[in-house]
Amino acid sequence: MAKRAVGPAAWAAFLYEGGMDWILSKRVTDQQGKDKNYWIDEIAFLEARLNGGQGDIDKEDQAACEEALKAAKANLAATH
Repeated sequence: MAKRAVGPAAWAAFLYEGGMDWILSKRVTDQQGKDKNYWIDEIAFLEARLNGGQGDIDKEDQAACEEALKAAKANLAATH
């Protein structure tokens, strides 16, 4: 079995190959056991991502973040 590369370059390649979409989707849709404080933190994270607080964001990541933010807000509303 071939050894997989690890490190910053491998992580960047993963993110650019759609990994960020999966990460954001997984974080927001896997809501089982998540409380109000979790969703507040998640919304803050996504808003910071969209506002450039975590570096530049490309159009695909922006679209994924926007969808994840909508879901996170709906999940927060469902916790009340």
